[in-house]
Amino acid sequence: MYSFLSDFVNLITSRPNHHIITAFLSEHISPDKSSCAISYSVVNDDGYFEVVASAGYGNVDFSTIPKIHVSADRPASIALRSMKLTIFSKRELEKFDWWQHGKFASQWNSLAVLPISTNKIYLVGFRTDITQIEDYLAYLRLVQDLLEINEGGQNLVKTKPSREIDENNLSKRQELIVDLIKEGKTNMQIALDLGYSESLIRQETITIYRKLGIDGRKSLLDQ
Repeated sequence: MYSFLSDFVNLITSRPNHHIITAFLSEHISPDKSSCAISYSVVNDDGYFEVVASAGYGNVDFSTIPKIHVSADRPASIALRSMKLTIFSKRELEKFDWWQHGKFASQWNSLAVLPISTNKIYLVGFRTDITQIEDYLAYLRLVQDLLEINEGGQNLVKTKPSREIDENNLSKRQELIVDLIKEGKTNMQIALDLGYSESLIRQETITIYRKLGIDGRKSLLDQ
């Protein structure tokens, strides 16, 4: 099942877009060579996932499907909040009410969610139960590592022309976090208010302090 990884590495070196990656993985990532449903999603500033690219879902129109918030009890949200590769067997998926009524319930026997940054994930629906395959975790971690490398390269290319602007300006989410810090809230309280993990809020505060050129929370409160 590792044989496709060398081809994937070669693909990544060409800096493909996410549509190309999802199409490639849909046909090659499954150890039993069956096709998979795969999507690449980004969490916007409002905390909702947006599907940017997908493959293997047939004629599904994602614009007609209610968006998922990062605080929701859904596989994508759970995995992103923990920032860990998370596998759901069919039995675990059946615990979610939405899965029972979903059109894919009869097609997919396991689900893998691969966070590649604090607001980006790949979600893979397998026709087989991936948890029954030997070394499946090590295999998917390698795929996740390659996706993280690719995403880092994509971000470098996209942000290079406007690096100075990005370095100095706070995002909408960061501005909201600043307001909550000034209200005296802790990272844990902010995480609960916004529906993110405490580790994500901690990472954001570090970025905020760097952008503002200050030492930390005390300096922000003194402003």
